[in-house]
Amino acid sequence: MTDFSGIFDYDLTFNQDISRWDVSNGISFRLMFYKLSSFNQDISRWDVSNSTNFEGTFQEASSFNQDISRWNVSKGRNFRGMFRLASRFNQPLNEWDVSSGTNFDLMFSFASSFNHPLNKWDVSNGLNFSEMFNGADAFNQYINEWNVAKGINFTFMFKDATSFDQPLNDWNVTNAEMWGDFRLNSNLSDANTPEKFR
Repeated sequence: MTDFSGIFDYDLTFNQDISRWDVSNGISFRLMFYKLSSFNQDISRWDVSNSTNFEGTFQEASSFNQDISRWNVSKGRNFRGMFRLASRFNQPLNEWDVSSGTNFDLMFSFASSFNHPLNKWDVSNGLNFSEMFNGADAFNQYINEWNVAKGINFTFMFKDATSFDQPLNDWNVTNAEMWGDFRLNSNLSDANTPEKFR
């Protein structure tokens, strides 16, 4: 099986042990746990190393808070909304290799508990960072060393990120074409905002 997209058909009650599933051939985990508001099982040992698509994997999985730091996501290109509205998720992800990623929009949008370091992430192929931390109320981590030079869309990236105020002065945003309301209703100060986005 290569496509695990939405396989639980939005079963709000599903919370079974699936730790031994062989998902090693999976290419897409798009919306796999979407709206599974009861699911909170250990899937830390899953081999997801062939997947390119993690769009919305845990979107609205509001109970999920398991350690998936050992997942190999190095082939992942699409991380759109992966943890969007996963309101309890707060686990380390700093060792993830996201260097193939091009789409990070909405990744932690309204993931209201998440506040772990991401400073080791290689996002140098990222094109879309729109709404990445929109509504991520708790997030306040140092990411000034991110290489976002290829980034085109930064719209609403920190909108309503009410805790965030970290320096972003070293970001190269020369290629940015869209950055409207980059920090609307956030705590991000002028001094820490890339000059182009002020």
